[in-house]
Amino acid sequence: GRPDGRMCCLAKTEASLLLACKQAAFIQNPAYSQGDNSGNSPEIVSVGHNPFHAAGIVHHVTLPSDSRRRFVDELVYNKLHRVQNELTMKPARILSTITT
Repeated sequence: GRPDGRMCCLAKTEASLLLACKQAAFIQNPAYSQGDNSGNSPEIVSVGHNPFHAAGIVHHVTLPSDSRRRFVDELVYNKLHRVQNELTMKPARILSTITT
């Protein structure tokens, strides 16, 4: 299971898990040939509520989140990504975008 990094308290946990997955992708089984696509490296699959598909993960299964109310962090995350050029906006404008 992959923690939902859209929540501030779980962002570091998700980042460390993704780093571990990327490192594990380089593990090779010497019993198999070393050619490309020979099946000698692990097939990494993640499962979680965050729909983001990170590089190095072969498959990601997104679990539905419709059965619970959204966390405030998720609402802020979604609103900020709908606003274009949020990095160049003044903080007051970002706050008004989030609260409306």
